Amino acid sequence: MYANSESNGAKVARKAVFNMDSNAIEGNTLTINETKVVFVGNTVRGKTMREHLEVINHRDTIPYVEDILLKEEPFSEW
Repeated sequence: MYANSESNGAKVARKAVFNMDSNAIEGNTLTINETKVVFVGNTVRGKTMREHLEVINHRDTIPYVEDILLKEEPFSEW
């Protein structure tokens, strides 16, 4: 994937951009800075619960899917 030398701040920034771009397709209005705030566990005033949960769910799902793929486990919707 990415080099282990990547700083934690750089990892959060890269993942937040991916998260924001993916969620924006679905109509999420969080900016990159707001996405970073939610990504690390805080909330943004004036934004919906749905927008917050999209960021949280995406943040938690991508590593899960990556882990399945790296282990070459069967992958299905169930």
